[in-house]
Amino acid sequence: MISLLATSIPLFANPWLHGVAAGGFVATLIMAVGDAASWWERKFSARLQNRRGPTELGPFGFFIFIADVIKPLQKEESVPADADAPLYRFAPWLPPAIVLATAAVVPLGGTSTTRVSGSALR
Repeated sequence: MISLLATSIPLFANPWLHGVAAGGFVATLIMAVGDAASWWERKFSARLQNRRGPTELGPFGFFIFIADVIKPLQKEESVPADADAPLYRFAPWLPPAIVLATAAVVPLGGTSTTRVSGSALR
């Protein structure tokens, strides 16, 4: 794959740049699948509860994701007195970071050989 991209786009001859581009693509794909699943779940829940669901923002409710980003940014920030403030502010970022970090170590290339206690695993 690297050689194909290296011949068509000279910047991809650098394996680090290729890795960053491939990782960005995979991360974007994972987040898009998560958004689609969230949208479908909202539509399905609305149908079960006999309500319209996220159809008010844009065509078919696709702009609901923009509203999901804007809503927390507009809220007033209040930290409980007994809470650890940095941890309290960092906690919402933890689940997506764990998902993307897990996806980062999944091998997407060809076969590789790993040695464990002297025996080769494929």
